[in-house]
Amino acid sequence: MDDGSKPDFVDALSSELQPVTDGSTDAPPIKRNRLDLTFEAECEFVKADVFAGSSLRAEAVLREAFKTEPLDDLSGPAPSDLYEPSEPMIGGEQVVEGAVALLANEDDNEKAVSSAATHHMSSCGIKLPWETDFAKAIFGDQVPDVQMSSPMDWSGRADPRKLCSGADDVGEQPKTLDCSIRHCVKNVSDRTYTEQREAATVRATNKILVLIRLAPDKSSLGRQLQEESDDPIETLRAVIGVKSPHTIIKRVNSVLSFYRWCATQLDEACFPIDERMVWKYIQFLRMSGAAPTRAQSFVQALRFSYYTFGLDGCLEATQSRRILGGAELQWSLKKPAEQARPLKVYEVLALHHISRDETRALADRVMASNIVMMVYGRCRNSDVQHVYEVLHDHANENGFFEFTTQHHKGSKSAQKKARLMPVLIDTMGIVDGGWIQTWISVRKEAGLATSGLVDGALVPAPFFGKELCWSRRPMRTEETTAVLRNLLHCNDELLTSHSLKATALSWASKAGVPREVRQVLGRHTSAVEGSDTFYSRDLCVEPVRALARVCRLIRDGLFHPDSDRSNYFSFDHGQFMNFQPSTPTFLGVRPGNTDQTVAPRTPAAVSTHLIK
Repeated sequence: MDDGSKPDFVDALSSELQPVTDGSTDAPPIKRNRLDLTFEAECEFVKADVFAGSSLRAEAVLREAFKTEPLDDLSGPAPSDLYEPSEPMIGGEQVVEGAVALLANEDDNEKAVSSAATHHMSSCGIKLPWETDFAKAIFGDQVPDVQMSSPMDWSGRADPRKLCSGADDVGEQPKTLDCSIRHCVKNVSDRTYTEQREAATVRATNKILVLIRLAPDKSSLGRQLQEESDDPIETLRAVIGVKSPHTIIKRVNSVLSFYRWCATQLDEACFPIDERMVWKYIQFLRMSGAAPTRAQSFVQALRFSYYTFGLDGCLEATQSRRILGGAELQWSLKKPAEQARPLKVYEVLALHHISRDETRALADRVMASNIVMMVYGRCRNSDVQHVYEVLHDHANENGFFEFTTQHHKGSKSAQKKARLMPVLIDTMGIVDGGWIQTWISVRKEAGLATSGLVDGALVPAPFFGKELCWSRRPMRTEETTAVLRNLLHCNDELLTSHSLKATALSWASKAGVPREVRQVLGRHTSAVEGSDTFYSRDLCVEPVRALARVCRLIRDGLFHPDSDRSNYFSFDHGQFMNFQPSTPTFLGVRPGNTDQTVAPRTPAAVSTHLIK
């Protein structure tokens, strides 16, 4: 943090720690007094304990904090009162289109302060007439003494109350400006997901029109448009169909780059596409040090152009072995992809703590609770950009939370876009009391919908003006990543918004949940035979319950996914190594005999006996 302060959940880590062991006879207990370290040093201390497999001290301290802090009253009001739909609000009033744009943000305030400071500053050696001792008695000295130096130091933030004599008349800054995530949200147009997609579709149609008009007689689409006198936009929209407009823009841009190269480097016409010219372009990309993926993207663009626009010559070029091989060789030089890492258990606990901490800014609590929901829901950022409906099927902390959406990564065909995909989440988490009560309470306090028809962003972008308000647009992927890193005070490049999807799936994998079940949890199209089967709510129930059992093992301290592989479980499970066909979370007992299992028992299967 800029002011050097530590996040709230670090106070728990900074308390005096008692020796804690993990049951290992080799690892001696670690004794540490009250820490007087920076936040980074404390994180290193926590990571050292985690990787050493000694005590998972961060989890122990945070769990102790959860035990001492009061939880929400789980009895609560009647379900009809608790889950009633709430209208989106801005400062206590209904959202009005364009109202958000009229509010000033903190960046505007800082620019005004900087301008005021520069205006009132004076140089060191020169005094203006009204700055003399005689004139000061007449005009007064309303400006504090400021020494002008070169270069000026703008590292601190100017306080407008110090730049005028009427400092007492200036009220306190709005409490919402104390929110730690205010710099993570970008100042962009406030448009809903559907409005953003419509704007992208308009850009895509214009791109296609530019490409086709370069050589109208060299493509089937161009010849078709020449024969018709109607507006070509409707034809182009039909050509796009249900394809992603962003994909179309990317493909057309790749072909236009080839056109610009031909216009500047060759004296030959670009269209129709010629295999010999394409081969020269592939060689040019290699020798000019272009990105390793650019040649492969161009080949994909040619293939796309043939099947979508009927661009002449594309099919022959994409069937050339030397073009395909050259693109593959350049692709092989690409830097290995680094996958987003899952969150550590203590990081998830910290997010729980932030969402429940009433001393934190409301925007921080709302974002933390939404991130927790996305962790347990195995959600990408795109899954919550446009949600249709929110449903509740639980009593207090036991049950299911569900939302449905049409807009997700798997909805590529027209059949899938016409169906709602349910995202089923168990309300049990890795802390006592679950997470759903906190999610509902902070969203109601913020004026966000908690149930019923939403038909918009489930996680809208906050706007920080005089009062906290919420935009209509959803949070962008890079914004979610920035918020996550800010809340956890972590600059790890592998910690991204995709970490929210990977976390629970990683826990399930380490606990021994079979692959086909994890595919259902991840809503992968390869989960079952028939790519649309995971749209069934009933199919998701048992896998979600399995994940809840894994979370219970973590909550009860029996399963440590952040430890090394030999220390995942805190009890002897050497006799339970057969994870197939039965797994830690999929074991039943025969009626009338609670000791006889249907299949070989595993660590998660005996967790209930160990808990007792």
